Amino acid sequence: MLDFIVVGLPRSATTWAANWLTTEKSTCWHDATGFALPEELDKYNSMKKYKGISCTGAWMWKEWFENHTAKKIILERDTDEINASLVELGIPPLTTKAIDYFNSIQGYRVKYTDLFDKPKEIWNRLLPNLDFDGERHEELLKMNIQPIERVMVPDAEYVRRMLNDLGLRINEIV
Repeated sequence: MLDFIVVGLPRSATTWAANWLTTEKSTCWHDATGFALPEELDKYNSMKKYKGISCTGAWMWKEWFENHTAKKIILERDTDEINASLVELGIPPLTTKAIDYFNSIQGYRVKYTDLFDKPKEIWNRLLPNLDFDGERHEELLKMNIQPIERVMVPDAEYVRRMLNDLGLRINEIV
């Protein structure tokens, strides 16, 4: 089972969070719903004691997210900033439907900048049994951490399974 889940819209520091939350005792998969359905993630193995995800897609499975027993946070960022950043990268902006659906997700919300400004609060919420490493956090603050591939091209079979799993709900968010 996943111990923690971080969700956010694209360009909300989910990649940075995945790096930060991966330690010698924890692993955090980034954008895991790009390669596995949410219920499959609970079966993923790790040699680390704690495992979690930091994902820009898991929120689309609203019921799964809201009902999961993992410790969770929802990263918030101004949607105008998100869309400007997406457009700058050559990626279409988010639709109003997608933004409204994301905003309807129930859970503990924090500004994405809290990852940088109030990290201990987030750390203690997600990994309360691990000591916060302030020195590591300070070093990561000096880095611009982003995925190598800006646009991932998932396996076609997985995309079919994902769309089937989302069912008609996909019409609610795109």
